[in-house]
Amino acid sequence: MQARDADVAVTDLAAVFTAERLKIVRFLALRCGNNDVDDLVHELWLKVQLVDRFIDKPLPYIFRMADRLVLDRRRGVSRQRERDNDWFYINDRLSTASEPAVAETRLIARERLDAVRKALDASGPRASMAFRLHRLDGMEQRDIAQRLGVSLSTVEKDLRKVYDLLLSVRETFDED
Repeated sequence: MQARDADVAVTDLAAVFTAERLKIVRFLALRCGNNDVDDLVHELWLKVQLVDRFIDKPLPYIFRMADRLVLDRRRGVSRQRERDNDWFYINDRLSTASEPAVAETRLIARERLDAVRKALDASGPRASMAFRLHRLDGMEQRDIAQRLGVSLSTVEKDLRKVYDLLLSVRETFDED
C-alpha cells in the first residue's frame, strides 16, 4: 500500500507541475533570465519525479524547489567565476613574471659558473685539482696529498688559495 501512496504523491506532484508549467517557466525566467530556463525546468522536472512522499501544498513546494535550483545555479556560477579569476590571476602572474625571472636566474647562474671556472683556472692546475678532489669528490686532504705527490701543507695552501679566489668572486656578485 505504501508503494501505491508514493505513486499517487509523485503523480499528484507531477500533475501539478505539468498543469502549472507556464507559471513555473515564468517564475524561473524572472529569477534567472531566459538563458537557463530550459535547463532549470528539466532539472526541476527530474527532481519532482524523485519526491516520494505526499505534499500537502504541491505548487508552493514546486516553487520552493525552483527557487533553490536558481540559488544553487547562482552559487555554482559564482564559485566558477571565482575559480576562473583565481586561475587567470595565478596563470597571468606565472606567465608574465616567472618566465623572465627564470631566464634571468639562468643567466646569472651561468655568469657565476663562468666566474668560478675562471677562478679555478687562475689558481693553477694543481690547486684546481686539489679543490675538485676535496669539494666535489669528497676526498680527504691527506689522500689528495698522496695522490698529487705533495705535502699536506701544500694541499692546504692550494685549497686556501682557491677559497680566497672563490670568496672574491662571491663578493663581486654580492656587490651587484
